[in-house]
Amino acid sequence: MYTTPFGKLDVVPSHPSLESCYKIYKLRDALKSLEGYDAIYIDTPPALNFFTRSALIAVERCLIPFDCDDFSRRALYPVLENVQEIRRGHNPDLSIEGIIINQFQPRASLPQQLVDELRGEDLPVLNSHLSLSVKIRESHQHARPIIYLEPRHKLAQEYARRAERLTRGGSQHHVGRAQGIRCVRHQAVLFVVLLFGAADTFEWGAGWAWLVLMFGGGVVTVLIAKRDPALLAERMRSPMQLDQPLWDKVFLVAMGIICCVWHVFMGLDAVRFRWSVMPLWLASVGSALMAVSF
Repeated sequence: MYTTPFGKLDVVPSHPSLESCYKIYKLRDALKSLEGYDAIYIDTPPALNFFTRSALIAVERCLIPFDCDDFSRRALYPVLENVQEIRRGHNPDLSIEGIIINQFQPRASLPQQLVDELRGEDLPVLNSHLSLSVKIRESHQHARPIIYLEPRHKLAQEYARRAERLTRGGSQHHVGRAQGIRCVRHQAVLFVVLLFGAADTFEWGAGWAWLVLMFGGGVVTVLIAKRDPALLAERMRSPMQLDQPLWDKVFLVAMGIICCVWHVFMGLDAVRFRWSVMPLWLASVGSALMAVSF
């Protein structure tokens, strides 16, 4: 293990000869005995060899880079299959943190097309991208991390934000379910206050039925954590984060305001003033459609 001139960063190099010297579980056993570190990152070669499999057996999460070309896409599916195989046979705690879009060119149509197609396949593609820049090669040449070589560069800031999300609050997939539960609980309290405060009574069966239906979808979302915690963690990310498009932030705020006002009007209309009358069959059809959408 070697110390570096960069704060709180130690490095352990590898070598091709290690494959013939160690068993595939050796890295996992070595990491279990390692103390004094907040996080450990393993950079694997772009191949499904001894080193990559040893790392997948040893870690809790894996981050898969995608270079926005057809070769990278073809290689992505075997990687995902191997992660599932190692999870079943060797490391049940292994999860996919996400697919990180690397060398992204926003002005080119092909990268965005490939990213959209991956999302269309419901793959866990992260929203943040790492841009294409010669600065990363310059950092390799100078043997300095890009956040030290060019700390104000766009790519350095993208790396810094991604690293912050990887380390913030520990493993994202461990906090994803807890975050989902908190979100559902806070929304439930808010809508109960708005809905029944406007109605001026808690004796409103249709209002309680509406809340049960509405938050049933939230409960289903939380249960996703049991099957794919990384996906839930990604879905629970706030669109208000810095790398999200401005339109997403405006849309989120507008929808939040509309939803709150909507529940106030529901309580006022259905109980106190009865401005409109909705047939039972129409309310039943609407409720059924909403349940199906969850």
